Amino acid sequence: MIDLLILQENVLDIVKQAWILAQKYVDDIDNLQVHIKSSEKDMKTDGSPVTQADTEIEIFLKQALRSLLPWSGFIWEETWNETWESDYTWIIDPIDWTREFSRGMPERSILIALKYKNDIVLWISFMPIIDELIYASLWNGAWCNWNKLNVSDRNFEKAYIMHERHKYFMRDGTYDQFLKLCEQVWYYKSDRTRSYHYLAQGKIDAVIAPKQHVYDFAPFVCILQEAWWIVTTIGWKSITDSYTDAIFSNWVCHKKIVDIFSV
Repeated sequence: MIDLLILQENVLDIVKQAWILAQKYVDDIDNLQVHIKSSEKDMKTDGSPVTQADTEIEIFLKQALRSLLPWSGFIWEETWNETWESDYTWIIDPIDWTREFSRGMPERSILIALKYKNDIVLWISFMPIIDELIYASLWNGAWCNWNKLNVSDRNFEKAYIMHERHKYFMRDGTYDQFLKLCEQVWYYKSDRTRSYHYLAQGKIDAVIAPKQHVYDFAPFVCILQEAWWIVTTIGWKSITDSYTDAIFSNWVCHKKIVDIFSV
């Protein structure tokens, strides 16, 4: 395997350069071009928006990351995948929270993960509005702005849990279990990237995310595992590339949460 620490430093620089590209659109948000994902060029045809900023950052990241690993493949949120015959695959969301970005709201981030064969081995999430850069690589620990991260040790009775929208639990057939969980803990609706930042820093104790795409959760798997969080599906299976559910939590709370959703 390649030297992940050296690669990590190079990717951190690339992420910061990508945000500089995004900033010019933030400064002229009223003229930002937006189209709805519905054509053959889009990987998802779900009616969600994609902006010219997404497209430009995607092109930049593809060129920059491929210069680091010329043989690597890509999984994108916005366009078709390029997996190729490679052990290394980048998983990228060029602008998370595109809707909010297109309206000039501050909640936005750039997410990058690197998969080696079947494992996520590098992860970076940059939230510029709070100047928070969280990153990890396999066996090198998890970090936030160069401060080492560690898992929380709160038990289930004291847990604070963030969750995805109610409709996802309804679609997944786990809404009754979700309501039972909410009766027993502090809870709040997840705001996706920020909730994972809170989790990685031990400010909350679990995130429940049913029916997620790989680019929604993959970037967070490495960081949370490196900070000694446990990450599985609701059925206690390992996370895969498929469209799946996920429970991210500390070791103290995890079994209790899985037991509630397994009924």
